[in-house]
Amino acid sequence: MFTRVIVITLLSTTLFAGDWEKLGARTVKMHAEFDTITVGAHDGTFDKIKIKVRKNGIQFLDVKVHFANGSVQDVALKDFIAAGSESRVIDLVGDDRTIKKVVFKYKSNKKNLKGKAIVELWGRH
Repeated sequence: MFTRVIVITLLSTTLFAGDWEKLGARTVKMHAEFDTITVGAHDGTFDKIKIKVRKNGIQFLDVKVHFANGSVQDVALKDFIAAGSESRVIDLVGDDRTIKKVVFKYKSNKKNLKGKAIVELWGRH
């Protein structure tokens, strides 16, 4: 019986652990106002994304998701995401979508012009 519990636990962990896939990362300068993460068609289609921030927090103003079919989804993300935190889960409109790129618009951090942050884009199939 103990073996069955382990197998079931491993199977369920594997199913859920693979849900989120890192699509790209960008080291951003705190004095810039926008950056882009390019995602290739080889990464597949996604129904949700989220953004993780490392090193320094960032005040996001807007996020635009550009799809391979030419459409664009504007995401109203006007949140400060602290270092080590992540955004809410963002639902992509329509069926699973092939992402071409994601453009981030954020507010310059006048107090930390020499600092950098790392923005990671994660997607879920």
